[in-house]
Amino acid sequence: MMPSLLSTYPTYDGTLERGGARDGLTTEAMIPPTIATRQAWFAEASTAQRHDGLLDLPILNQLEVRPAPRPLVTASAVRVVFWNAERCRHMKGTLDRLSSERPDVLLLAEMDVGMARSHQRHTVRDVAVDRDAGYVFGVEFIELTPGNDRDRAAVGGTTNAAGLHGNAIVSPFRLTRPALIRFDRSRRWWRRPSSGQKRIGGRMAVAATLALGRRAITVAAVHLESHSDAAHRAEQMDILLDAIEAYAPDAPVLIGGDLNTTTFSRDGLDREAVERRKRELPADRLSKPVPYEPLFEVARRHGFEWSSCNVPGGATQRPLVSGQSSTALCKLDWFLTRGLAATDPQIVPATHPVSGAALSDHEMIAVTVSLP
Repeated sequence: MMPSLLSTYPTYDGTLERGGARDGLTTEAMIPPTIATRQAWFAEASTAQRHDGLLDLPILNQLEVRPAPRPLVTASAVRVVFWNAERCRHMKGTLDRLSSERPDVLLLAEMDVGMARSHQRHTVRDVAVDRDAGYVFGVEFIELTPGNDRDRAAVGGTTNAAGLHGNAIVSPFRLTRPALIRFDRSRRWWRRPSSGQKRIGGRMAVAATLALGRRAITVAAVHLESHSDAAHRAEQMDILLDAIEAYAPDAPVLIGGDLNTTTFSRDGLDREAVERRKRELPADRLSKPVPYEPLFEVARRHGFEWSSCNVPGGATQRPLVSGQSSTALCKLDWFLTRGLAATDPQIVPATHPVSGAALSDHEMIAVTVSLP
């Protein structure tokens, strides 16, 4: 049965080409393209024109929204966690870790819906149900394969049930005015798939409004492109912050995201080449990337700061195997704030609180925000 649309909001200035916060259609449950349709798309020639047409698919321009069962209305301060959960493959460990952290607002990247590599789960909904929370979810990519080479090896010939992958906001607080922000019509994952992946879509953010004290604040979960250079990341940041300003002019804002601040370009490099490149760079460049990433100057120009809401230095990338040491880990994950007081920033190990098993290739980051 087709789900009913919950609400329709006016579209803000800005086109899909340039980004723009699109308060478009919201639905209780997205209807993914059929397996046969996705297989046909995979077999097609990867032309730019075809991808641009597919990027206008409704599922790439809507948000799945479910309110909290008993929504909280406001608070004087909120504890926020951002996490690139790397597909959220390890649900039991994820739920145990989040129970130990107890965030008021959870900003998430790389969340799977109906992917074989994450056991066909709706990972966002599972996290929200466990947290007695609501959520906003937007699709970053329609996945036409089971994933990268490791994913494909792990699942064998299993087909994705839905093939959706994206970003989310999860909170027991009332989330209003959900918005989708797409950065550009990048076709790199369609025309030049990395590690055999072929995808429709591109990097994006989801945003929403919640009450903090007597004010409405904007929160956003963002994922910038990993296979590009610092100039492209800065361009995406400019699009994001222009859209945020159009969405909520002069409002207090907290952005949490995987900004992929490697300080170099990964475009065209395989995993081994990336690791070699990282080892060639000074270690403190990887953990202190601000001087090498112009996106921070873009953020400063838009009135955002990052010093009070992030742990200075300290990598947020983590080895895939718990206990494995590495001197070539990057600080990729960041909060940006405007008009908020930030306290107690932390890097939280993305490991099971009891077993220590790794849950993702990114650590969580956490901060408490309030009105100044």
